[in-house]
Amino acid sequence: MCSQPSFTNAVQTKTESKQAGVKPKSSGLGGGLLPRNALRNIQISRHVVGQTYVEDTHFTLFQYQTCPFCCKVRAFLDYYGIPYNVIEVNPVFRQQLKFSNYRKVPILIVDKRGEEHLLQLNDSSLIISVLTSYFLYTNGSKDIISILKSFPSPKQTSQEIDRYLIMTLNKPDSKKLKEMLEERKWREWADNVLVHTLSPNIYRTLPESFQSFRYFAKVGYWDEYFGALQKLVSVNLGAFAMLFIGRKLKKKYKLKDDVRESLYDACRVWLNAIGSERVFMGGEKANLADLAVFGLLQSIEGCQAFEDAVKNTKIDSWFYTMKESCKNSSGHEHLADCFKRNHTY
Repeated sequence: MCSQPSFTNAVQTKTESKQAGVKPKSSGLGGGLLPRNALRNIQISRHVVGQTYVEDTHFTLFQYQTCPFCCKVRAFLDYYGIPYNVIEVNPVFRQQLKFSNYRKVPILIVDKRGEEHLLQLNDSSLIISVLTSYFLYTNGSKDIISILKSFPSPKQTSQEIDRYLIMTLNKPDSKKLKEMLEERKWREWADNVLVHTLSPNIYRTLPESFQSFRYFAKVGYWDEYFGALQKLVSVNLGAFAMLFIGRKLKKKYKLKDDVRESLYDACRVWLNAIGSERVFMGGEKANLADLAVFGLLQSIEGCQAFEDAVKNTKIDSWFYTMKESCKNSSGHEHLADCFKRNHTY
């Protein structure tokens, strides 16, 4: 759903910790504030350049290179040409996350010059919703922390923040509302259906599990970032552990006996939803649903499961068109146009 933000609601963050006399430390789904020295001993793995100039603001992504949810965030940043730093997190030891109570990836750190604290954003879908609201729908006229605070806060601890909510300054017309509702539906489908077919497929057998982890180590530069010993431990422990976890997930999410068929079914459902008249779910240009599904599938691109999906479905045409769009930052001009209209510093 979309909404006109009041910019007054509070999200579950530690924004009041300064008044309490303690250092703010992020926890929970939404995120929170961090002292500026929180990341001083953490080495940046690499910098990704982008065509979009965001004045006085830097983004740093804590990730596993092949984490499906991290790939979603990278797809968004790459598509819109937003430059960012990458900090590769060791998937077994996770020592790079010691600064945070929230121990999952992705985490996106927003560093705006002149601000007393850093802002930590947690959860891939929430990160994308906040950044979309900031860049595309509020034209940069509100800062990111104000948008984060505007997300409806859970009334009970068992409830979750609406991570798919897009904040708008103006009420969308009926056509735009319909598009946004469809986009939201398939973003949720990506997180609730598609993603659950991935692990049981790439860890289907012990050889596949090892093949997947060797691929992860290669594209994640584990030798360079973690050293040979940590790489060896991560590959061997990870391959055995995820073999059993994959089997549990197969049972939990009621996948077919041949889990490949569940993956193929998901690919076909997605392609049928796009239909033959559209290039992307968003029409001629990708929308957030396209970026979400692409990001999830990109996480397994080097695995046997993806090769089998390409052979047994027609996902390759859409997938490689999306890959080229992200590589070329095809959304840059649209984002830059939206962002500059009413941007204030």
